Amino acid sequence: VYLPPVQYQLLYVLAQHEGKVVGYQQLLREVWGYDGSQSEAQDLLKAHVRLLRQKLGLNAQGDYIQSVRGHGYMLDLPEV
Repeated sequence: VYLPPVQYQLLYVLAQHEGKVVGYQQLLREVWGYDGSQSEAQDLLKAHVRLLRQKLGLNAQGDYIQSVRGHGYMLDLPEV
């Protein structure tokens, strides 16, 4: 699956912290490289996570990439 650089970086950062919630502002810093407000980070991430889920064929309910309301996102991979 081809991912644009921003979506690839977003997935990469979530994978580095797999199983842990990564805060909105931390994701903004690690993916885009700057500090922004909580609401700016939430809005930007909401759009990119939606696109990432679509590209990976995941449903919006949070298969693997889970939204943790008010905090951030978490990559939750099944045990193999």
